[in-house]
Amino acid sequence: MSTFTGRQGQIELTGSKAGITVLLDWVETYNTVTNTSTVTITKMQGKSARWYGISYFLRGSIAINGVDVITFGENHYLYWGALNTFTNLRVRRGAKLPPWGTDDINHNGDGTKTVDITFSFTGITDSGTAESGWVVDEVVSIALTDIPVPEPEPDPDIPEPEPEPMDPTMIFAYDGRLVLSPRYEGKLVSFAIIPHTTDGDESTAVLGTGKLGHMILGSE
Repeated sequence: MSTFTGRQGQIELTGSKAGITVLLDWVETYNTVTNTSTVTITKMQGKSARWYGISYFLRGSIAINGVDVITFGENHYLYWGALNTFTNLRVRRGAKLPPWGTDDINHNGDGTKTVDITFSFTGITDSGTAESGWVVDEVVSIALTDIPVPEPEPDPDIPEPEPEPMDPTMIFAYDGRLVLSPRYEGKLVSFAIIPHTTDGDESTAVLGTGKLGHMILGSE
């Protein structure tokens, strides 16, 4: 499965006349294979704190990422039968209700993406006079899901890095302790640790190779 539901939320807009509020729900779906998303407006409502019993017909558009997802031609309208009560958008003459969505939106190379939703429409009364209506003119930016981007495959034409050369110096230590000169710290070296119980007999030494990160190792 490569397609998932991403972020979602509500956008609240205020009309140019006091008391007018428009509320829209939106949701994102993203694809991890194509590094893309779609954004869809799923619901549109409105309410008024000052007038009711009036239909407001919409004229204008809503655009997501620079592309219109719906154009209003006075066949979408909001009607409030009571004050301060959200009611759903209505339509006539076959106009389309939500959902209104985008085609695929490409994310950036690192999987991030922010898009603008542009609201530019007017609500006019039954008589068609914009003066008795209201205007919404606003841009809202939303951050989409950060899509995980796989690590690039290694380029076969680029050779693997050469292994770190080993310092050929054999370091001996007696009395069960390996004492490392500061000039070898962090380097790949060969070493021999001679246990203190053998009175310095090098035939019992413990040999090894490694990158030593401390000046004194192998304490008894």
